[in-house]
Amino acid sequence: MSAPSNRTVTEVSAGGLVISAANPNQVALISHRNRGGGMDWVIPKGHVESGEALEQTATREVEEETGLACEVVSKIGEIQYGFTVGKKRIKKTVHHYLLRHTGGELSANNDPTVAASRAAADYQEGLYMEDLTRDTPQGNESVPAGN
Repeated sequence: MSAPSNRTVTEVSAGGLVISAANPNQVALISHRNRGGGMDWVIPKGHVESGEALEQTATREVEEETGLACEVVSKIGEIQYGFTVGKKRIKKTVHHYLLRHTGGELSANNDPTVAASRAAADYQEGLYMEDLTRDTPQGNESVPAGN
């Protein structure tokens, strides 16, 4: 008997880089625990729902994960990658958009799996993080800039 073959599943997600309405040097990022157990800072994204346009997915997911209402400025691009979960091979395409913050406040209240943050990019002096938080066994704790 031959071993069962791995099944390949195609997934499509969309999300975006949110530029602050008050300060164009600030962007919204989320943190999440990666498969290795470490914390990564990423732009918010999520799965496309049935009948939903990619731009709608991007703005919906950003609002769900950060609390920020946004509008699409332009498409940044898309990436494709693959990974395996058990015997399932995932082939994923993620569509990224540049988004303008139009309302709401930065919060992770609607998405308990992430912590919301702002990152202020100062192109003259590097990248600075503000209001960084992460989920810990003890709850949320602040993370000093640069950590």
